[in-house]
Amino acid sequence: MMKTITRLHRAMVLLEYFTSNSWVWNTDNVNMLMNQLNPEDKKTFNIDVRQLHWAEYIENYCMGTKKYVLNEEMSGLPAARKHLNNLHQHHSSKASIFRRSAFFTVRLSHPYMTPGKTIALIRGTFVGKVMSLLFNMLSRLVITFLPRSKRLLISWLQSPSAVILEPKKIKSDTVCTVSPSISHEVMGPDAMILVF
Repeated sequence: MMKTITRLHRAMVLLEYFTSNSWVWNTDNVNMLMNQLNPEDKKTFNIDVRQLHWAEYIENYCMGTKKYVLNEEMSGLPAARKHLNNLHQHHSSKASIFRRSAFFTVRLSHPYMTPGKTIALIRGTFVGKVMSLLFNMLSRLVITFLPRSKRLLISWLQSPSAVILEPKKIKSDTVCTVSPSISHEVMGPDAMILVF
């Protein structure tokens, strides 16, 4: 761990000058030169950056920085890519679990759901306490681990007090939590309002 921190610190020191200063680039001379070159010279001196394949360029840039500026070994690259892939799979599996938990929570409250109906669950009741606890836990966990999804969007503004589900006619299931001040004004601090 200390070796990694030392390498990161050294990289930050090396790049500090470039990252902490403001840079302004003027390309008027290059554009003027590019317009004055004849077609044969344009082939020899290719200075048109519009023809660059930027993804490949950035990858080469990062590899060159790693090898020549930071003096790191390139032999550890396959292991690092494998580790990154494992982290991605781990993240995806957690996101899937939390996504399914959110849908299970919604399915659990299915008897209460009717399109166009508003239900206020007071946290003093058993169902209110369970739903409040589940939505509170899920909103915090899903925000932390769930990537942006086409089917589920949870925005957590303070502590979740209300969950609003779109009607069935809309294809995507969108879930969002509403600021507690909205429900506190209507029902008091112990209310959770579900709008279906």
